Amino acid sequence: MISPAEFEAAWTWVESEVVDAALEAAGLTDRFVTVAVATALVLLLVLFWFIFTLVAAWSDGGSFGAVVESLLIAASAFSVRYLPSSRKVLPDAVVRKAEAKSV
Repeated sequence: MISPAEFEAAWTWVESEVVDAALEAAGLTDRFVTVAVATALVLLLVLFWFIFTLVAAWSDGGSFGAVVESLLIAASAFSVRYLPSSRKVLPDAVVRKAEAKSV
């Protein structure tokens, strides 16, 4: 006969194996998660660097400020042009409802 302590230990092992298998099947390995978090941190640092550079450039008013402002405008244009619009992301019913309200 199996004791309650043995059953709990076995159940914990089964749970960990099922979770590990599910994560691996979804492609969420330890390496993938580590790379994703590291990439997110690097992008966040780059974003903060850009924002602080932008603030410094606007307060200076020189030619460097003009370059940074131009980069901001180019980034805005890129996001409008290449990021998905609401027509591609939202369901058709939501887009039609919004169009009906604007008419």
